[in-house]
Amino acid sequence: ADGRDDLLLIPAARVWTVVPGSASGLGAPYSTGIAVPTQMPDYRGADLNGDGLGDIAWSELLANYGNSLVVRARYALPAGGFSATPVTLYEQSESVSYETPEGGQFIGRPGERIDFDGDGADDLLMNENYTMARISATAHATEYFDGDFYGATVFDLNGDGCTDFAYRHY
Repeated sequence: ADGRDDLLLIPAARVWTVVPGSASGLGAPYSTGIAVPTQMPDYRGADLNGDGLGDIAWSELLANYGNSLVVRARYALPAGGFSATPVTLYEQSESVSYETPEGGQFIGRPGERIDFDGDGADDLLMNENYTMARISATAHATEYFDGDFYGATVFDLNGDGCTDFAYRHY
């Protein structure tokens, strides 16, 4: 919780690796020792629980059949390292009735803070091709659209301190 941004990487060894930010630039990379899932559409470093520490969040396909798309996280621990087991924040099959996985890519640039409700904790916005999933550490919701949408972006449209998202509507 030093107030500096860190960089989350996946090197060839396929373990989550963090490059800490420092006053003079980037610090020495360190391996978390946590294996990266093999079927992972996207990932983000984010402070999901609002404790000032960088957590790891990712979308993952748990199986090669049916809709097994989930969003999971490992929370950063105050003494260093990350939670021993991942926490499932979202299961697409329980939220929408897609027979196969749809989307899985997060909206927004890596490192961009997204906070829809102003609680100080980062939220995730995931493209599901026909819907959008809003995901936080405590809840999730699905945004349905009345037509095709394209080019979603996130920003604070009205200056209230909460992230909004906009998209082109056809």
